[in-house]
Amino acid sequence: MDKVKIVAKTLLLTLVLLVVATLPLQIAIIITSLVSMFDVNHITLYQPLALALGLMGEGFVLFVLRQEFKGNKARLQQVMPFDKKGALIRYGTGYVLGTITFALLWGIAVLGKAFRVTVTWENSAWLFFVLFLVGFGIQGMVEEVIFRGYLQGKLTKELSQSKAILISALAFAVAHLGNGGISFLGFLNLTFFGILMSLFRIYTGDLWLAGAFHSAWNFAEGPLFGTPVSGIVGTNVVLGSQSVAAHPLLNGGNFGIEASLLTFSGFILLIAFTYYLGQNYAKKSNRIEKII
Repeated sequence: MDKVKIVAKTLLLTLVLLVVATLPLQIAIIITSLVSMFDVNHITLYQPLALALGLMGEGFVLFVLRQEFKGNKARLQQVMPFDKKGALIRYGTGYVLGTITFALLWGIAVLGKAFRVTVTWENSAWLFFVLFLVGFGIQGMVEEVIFRGYLQGKLTKELSQSKAILISALAFAVAHLGNGGISFLGFLNLTFFGILMSLFRIYTGDLWLAGAFHSAWNFAEGPLFGTPVSGIVGTNVVLGSQSVAAHPLLNGGNFGIEASLLTFSGFILLIAFTYYLGQNYAKKSNRIEKII
């Protein structure tokens, strides 16, 4: 019974952290909607600017957690595991992998005529490009700290690794239920994404790889290739990808490619491959000892 209470309390505190993290973005969306009612001509300027600044605002959670656990290095390492040794290599590897993974899935969808692609880049777009690069860099890492750092880290003390992985992955998917266009397949794929990020944390021993992969995936999804980012639109900078209604299994519809059967297949393969590599080549202390 005590474990149930601890898990429930941890989930509740995770919800609080999530609300604090997403508050700046929600405020930005509301402000953009209000401004658009009075100044339609400049909405293309206000919307991406507000979204980018809102994403950056999520970084406040990192400050909150660091202040909460700064007096206890062991607990801080549990919820915010960041090993300085080899950090740049792991972050760079994660960012390249995240970008390539999304680019491959998007490319297959384009070949399947699931998107109508246009070039939306303008010379004045450099500001938005940089702001989104930083914004998604912060947002992706913050979500990893919340779900794979705080939640998974705390649950691993009370439950088996596999249960901690599953609960944190499901919580991550549930957190996106309010996003536009969410579907059962989208929810399932977000759960698998969470499992993949959990494996990254376990096998590398920290969050650099997972945070970078997550950030790169979202940045490629929106600013680079112009698809919805988990149902959020208005972040395209380089390309615009309009979903073709006849191919929802390839493009994911209004939620974006994360709700596609294509992404489902891709995540399954990545999870299997990561599990194989981790169980055979990661440090023994970082391997998963049991599945149930």
